[in-house]
Amino acid sequence: MTILTLALAAALAIASVLFVALPLIQTRRGEEAELHDPTPAELQRLTLLEERDRALGALHDLEFDRRSEKIDIADYEYLRALLRREAADVLQRLEDLGAGPVDPAAIDESESPANGHDAEAASDEQDGS
Repeated sequence: MTILTLALAAALAIASVLFVALPLIQTRRGEEAELHDPTPAELQRLTLLEERDRALGALHDLEFDRRSEKIDIADYEYLRALLRREAADVLQRLEDLGAGPVDPAAIDESESPANGHDAEAASDEQDGS
């Protein structure tokens, strides 16, 4: 009786594993994922998206450096203007490429007061309202 029970339990375990694993192992007919080389337009769009992310990240890092007083205000303003021009140029090229409308607030999000006091005061005012 115990050998029969063990054999039945083993068969049930194997069936359960196959039931769960089979869909993961098999590829669906006609739905096999095909990887293709990106077209030149796709490559250009991806390059511009990477440039956009890099420019917006640099603006964010610059803002952090200013808040932590790692750079002085003159350098901050110069670099901020330079990075904003770069970001605006990339966003314009993305829009010209037809990547869809670009949210102009993307640059404004990284734009906040040079010191954190005004932002804190604005959030305090919102909390108090």
